[in-house]
Amino acid sequence: MMQRDGVPPAPSQPSGAFRSSASQTTFPDDLPIASVRMVAYQVSRQRIAGIPLARLILFLLGAFAMLGLMAPPPGRWMIPLVSLLLIVAFLSAMGALRRQSYVRFVERSLSPYPPQALAQPAKVPIYASGLLGVQGRQRHFAGAPGFYRTFPTREHAVMCQVRPRRWLTIAGWPEDEVGLWYTFFRPEECNAIRAGVIHFDRLERPALAIDYRTQPLPDARGRQRKAEPRVLYLAFLTEADRATVLSDLAVDSPALAPITASH
Repeated sequence: MMQRDGVPPAPSQPSGAFRSSASQTTFPDDLPIASVRMVAYQVSRQRIAGIPLARLILFLLGAFAMLGLMAPPPGRWMIPLVSLLLIVAFLSAMGALRRQSYVRFVERSLSPYPPQALAQPAKVPIYASGLLGVQGRQRHFAGAPGFYRTFPTREHAVMCQVRPRRWLTIAGWPEDEVGLWYTFFRPEECNAIRAGVIHFDRLERPALAIDYRTQPLPDARGRQRKAEPRVLYLAFLTEADRATVLSDLAVDSPALAPITASH
């Protein structure tokens, strides 16, 4: 399965093919909150007095609708109706953005890259968007700073650091989500690798979309559920970093190596 808990042991392997920032040892800086999608992501995660901002927005819209019932006509029915429409629009927009991991990925065609294993213990800096987990918990993150690496077993890993981050002065990140989050996957779990770019407002970064299958956690009765298709988005600091990861993935999945996505 793609998602597993724990931290694998540190291994060693031969050097890679491309010059990149893979020698970097500190996690990349947090992305700026400078786009509608990143604002929506913060709204979905940040909390005030332990209450998620998204829930507070829904509460305020609901309270506005209740107050509207005490207004004279036509406000008595217009205010609740407008409030209801805003609630539906808010829930629909947040749901759609969450399914896209709060990023805008645009496919771009690339030529195939020659297989070349990533150096050990080299790590390629990335920004990951998708499902990450630790100690039996799973969460969706967007633009989480981290690293891509590969172990001698050819298992690939994405390791991200979620930092405490305040927003709008009074909103804060959930304390139980601060720390390291992971995704581990093997070549046979990948269905496709798509090249493209990810847009963070006006900032455009080279990116990959990895389509994979993940085994969800058991249900409340301990029964195993069916594997689900998911997408992990990796945004890179440089084109060289993306080339390094593509060549490393091509070692195990030559059939997925030729990236022929359309614009």
